[in-house]
Amino acid sequence: MRSLIAIGLVLGSGLAFASCRQCSPIGPYGAYAPPFMHVDLANHQQLVVYRVAAVTFTNGDPPVLQIEYEAPFVATDSEQARTTARLLWPSFAPYVQGAGMRAAVLTASNVTRRSAGLYCGSNVRSSNIFVVRESTGVWHFQKDTLALAAIDSAAAPTIFAADGQPLLLPKRAGH
Repeated sequence: MRSLIAIGLVLGSGLAFASCRQCSPIGPYGAYAPPFMHVDLANHQQLVVYRVAAVTFTNGDPPVLQIEYEAPFVATDSEQARTTARLLWPSFAPYVQGAGMRAAVLTASNVTRRSAGLYCGSNVRSSNIFVVRESTGVWHFQKDTLALAAIDSAAAPTIFAADGQPLLLPKRAGH
């Protein structure tokens, strides 16, 4: 009888521990596991940043630098995504330029987590705004001719790790 009680206590505490675990969803761009970064925008807003990553394509398209952030709106609202992308671009552009990229993608996401006991569920909704650089050096949204803000190559870092350390701007070769 004691061994059954001991087994019950071990299993019960294991289930309790499992139910307290962090639910880290997996989405189309990878895991959403804290701690998260944040970006400071010129309008003094902060956005949670899930990732900044170079993305390569198998179809031969040139690589892009992606920033994925938590959208403070319904991520599939294309008008809000474009408005936020215009605010985000001046903060992200120096990273894109420093990485030597000719294109970028700004991904607005809404990540919802649900957990109950051993169950961990999630839903990720995203929309992408592609930014491209013309041969003249002008940046704009893909399929749009309206120029985005010019890149300030002397800008201070605007993306920060959870501990407050800046995500350093990449140095281009020869600079």
